[in-house]
Amino acid sequence: MKGVLPSRLPMEGTYSTYPEALDKATGYDSIGIALQVEATVRALLRGDIAYERDGTGYQQIPEGLMLRKLLSTYLRPGDVVVDFGGGLGGTFLNHADLFPSGCRKIVVEQPLFVERGRALAASIGLDIQFSERLDVLSRVDVVLASCVLQYLENYDPAIVSMVAMRPRAIILDRIALAGRERWHVQVCEGYGEGAARIPIRPLLRRRLVKLIPGYRVAAEWSNAFDPDIPTHRGFLFLHEG
Repeated sequence: MKGVLPSRLPMEGTYSTYPEALDKATGYDSIGIALQVEATVRALLRGDIAYERDGTGYQQIPEGLMLRKLLSTYLRPGDVVVDFGGGLGGTFLNHADLFPSGCRKIVVEQPLFVERGRALAASIGLDIQFSERLDVLSRVDVVLASCVLQYLENYDPAIVSMVAMRPRAIILDRIALAGRERWHVQVCEGYGEGAARIPIRPLLRRRLVKLIPGYRVAAEWSNAFDPDIPTHRGFLFLHEG
């Protein structure tokens, strides 16, 4: 729309290495973030909200979400679906109506989230498993990763593990992109007392695609709620075998 300024992700500085950025950050494993996400997921489970994203609750699911279209198209009964960096299972819960019967749902996360996720699942009988490791899984049919790769110190091993499992679809949503990979610190308001500060490195698109051999980019999109700067994109990779 004419006259509308582009939205920017609140980021500070540029840093040569991850340790330099981490020195200025608090990290995503902050207990404040985990508690915020857990409170929001519990609100979702109670029916107080309709949608959870990044620990924030909303009264309705955003319209026209490409992720919903892809899930409804590519999920099959009995699939093993992995959400890498999936928090406390928000994606599975947000779109529970799209998962066919018999799907096995697995979240791969950091230890703090795995601990809280397992406790949550056990307390209410939640049909989601939590694991700290991606490379220990054998059969996987669909892999999801939303708004996570840009926060990893080294995202190569995660991508290599995804490709090694040969899922028929890899869905990478909300990937921050730039023409050069440099570290910054993202300032995230609303997580407990004060702002959380997280190292972030927008990725180089051509390098990301090169790390996923044997797959083709079948779709590419953007979400209306993501910042314009840096550019955020989603990618659907389909196995060519």
